[in-house]
Amino acid sequence: MAVFQEKAMVFAGKIHLRIFGYEMGEEMRKFLGHLSWSFFGGGIAAGILLGLNILAGRWLGPEEYGKYGLVIAIGSILVIPMTLGIDTALTFYVSRDVSDSEKNENIHSSLWVIGLFIIAEASAVFLFSEQISSLLDIVESVLIVGAIFSIFLAIRNMFDAVTRGFHFFKYQSIIRTIEALVIFSVFISLAWKQELLTFKSYIIAMSAGYIFSNIAIAFKIRGSIGISTTHTKKIMSYGSFAILGSLFGVMTNSLDKIFINTYMGPEQLGIYTAYSTASLLLVGQMMTLFINVFFPTLSSINDSGLILKKINKLAGIFFVPTMLGLTIATWLIVSLFGEKYSLDWLLVIEFSFLGALTMYFTALWWLIASKGRTGIRFTSFNGIISGVIFCLLMFIFSSNLSLYHVVLFLIISIFYNIVRGNLCYARIK
Repeated sequence: MAVFQEKAMVFAGKIHLRIFGYEMGEEMRKFLGHLSWSFFGGGIAAGILLGLNILAGRWLGPEEYGKYGLVIAIGSILVIPMTLGIDTALTFYVSRDVSDSEKNENIHSSLWVIGLFIIAEASAVFLFSEQISSLLDIVESVLIVGAIFSIFLAIRNMFDAVTRGFHFFKYQSIIRTIEALVIFSVFISLAWKQELLTFKSYIIAMSAGYIFSNIAIAFKIRGSIGISTTHTKKIMSYGSFAILGSLFGVMTNSLDKIFINTYMGPEQLGIYTAYSTASLLLVGQMMTLFINVFFPTLSSINDSGLILKKINKLAGIFFVPTMLGLTIATWLIVSLFGEKYSLDWLLVIEFSFLGALTMYFTALWWLIASKGRTGIRFTSFNGIISGVIFCLLMFIFSSNLSLYHVVLFLIISIFYNIVRGNLCYARIK
């Protein structure tokens, strides 16, 4: 790994010099070093999970696979009140803190709040599951499974934020690889018993992987785990804006699935989930690995606009090649899902364009968020506006809603954020 990392650094230096006209600085070298570990473990994990998604889609069929997508969407919604943006705040402050005592105080001030909110929300969902499932027009068992899954996801997000803040990227890389292997092994084991092969099989497998990760990371940071309220107000202040920003993700990455399930049925949701997996899973995994290092690195430095210029230049150079690459990848992966998932070239192109746009948007949005409370406030409020635009378009066209509409509305909402981010970046201090 060390030899490969050294050769990759030399190659990256040449590319940086050719594109930007000057050599990499020390911060960039450090960033790329951390990034290589993030991509090493995360890339292996992403490959395992992509293969598993294809198997799950083929074996479960569109309807059960659609239920799986719905559970993931519900879990993603429920995890937001559980974490209240504190995971993002933790990464930001732990990255900036100089001493270990300051880092530990921030962690201590966060863990007890997260635990309290997890207990409170889980209790509320279980008590009012019938009313909530009726309101969202979903099966009650799907809601319950989503609520249980969200607990493991919330704890994972919290511990993941701490590892990013401490820059434990090598350890995190190893854990993510093992986590993916655990998920794969548990799902295959359940699949041998055909009567257990439902959407719940995949959720059980994912939960098992998250439980492993939570235990492993808790062991790694055990010296930092404790209870304190010293910095709770500061953490909650930053987190309150981060949670508002998370609403954009809910509106575009979770409510889309609930809309499709309500107006088009679980089978169409299964097809949509397959296309989303084929394109956005690849993009999402890549950008998660990138932001995993990008955000904590930026949180510890001040940017005068140079990084934005680099992002825009890279987007101009690589957008079209990225879209073409995603088009081929999406076509191949959807084909592997099987005949039940009809191959539609318009959907392939739409999702590929959305994927390329999402990569650019994600880098821009986290760059703005790294500028502190002002930055996270900007991303939060504009994210909500674009999310509202998406939901309004979905409501307006609900009577004639198609998968083409859903992807187009996602593109429009993300494009709004990109334009606003570029126009306002210089004024965000």
